[in-house]
Amino acid sequence: MTLREVNGVTNGSAADKLGLKAKIFEQGNEIGGVWHWNRYPGAKVDSESPLYMFHIPELWNKFKYKERFPDAKELRRYLNYASNTLDLKKDTYFHSKVIHAQFDKATGRWTVNTNAGHTTTAKYLVMCVGLLHIPGTGDFKGAMYHSPNWPEGDSEVAKEADHLDVYIRKISLCLPMHQRENREDKHLRHKAYYHSFFAASKKPRVGSPVQGPNAASSTSLPRNVKSTES
Repeated sequence: MTLREVNGVTNGSAADKLGLKAKIFEQGNEIGGVWHWNRYPGAKVDSESPLYMFHIPELWNKFKYKERFPDAKELRRYLNYASNTLDLKKDTYFHSKVIHAQFDKATGRWTVNTNAGHTTTAKYLVMCVGLLHIPGTGDFKGAMYHSPNWPEGDSEVAKEADHLDVYIRKISLCLPMHQRENREDKHLRHKAYYHSFFAASKKPRVGSPVQGPNAASSTSLPRNVKSTES
């Protein structure tokens, strides 16, 4: 599982195993982190379904994703199943956003306040931050679309647009996904490899059992590759 996407579930489960008492404050009305909020059309993962499962046998032994690459709805179904199985909801406060946290050096404890009126103290505080505040967004008068705030039932940004800016952090490559249904017979056969699959996932930096290049792309490209300028 990509841990940063469901920090509350991940750390809540870890704390329980260590015998620690933990409280989870969740701004939304259900567990799921980014996958609770992401409702834009076509929201789906691009990694094999086992990578979006916790490395806990009691969870993956009794759950099956419907497809090779689960969509957001399937991920919410899984995370709801996982949180119920791990009994984490009893320690979760929904509709609660942390608005203030202060560390007391004398006592070595944190005091945490939420917008719902909760005040609690803790020895450890794990911040599972969401989107940062972006000054000036309230001044924009047009329609704004963002993956966690997509208008329900709206599948297109605009029928016509005079200008459109798209910002990306890296080159995007679109390859055939080869999506398929998770057949029961193949699912049961693949389960036999889950232990080794999860173990291999811990070694690479990306958290996926794939063999990446050992050198920078600039040193491995053929000399006759042509560059283009836009």
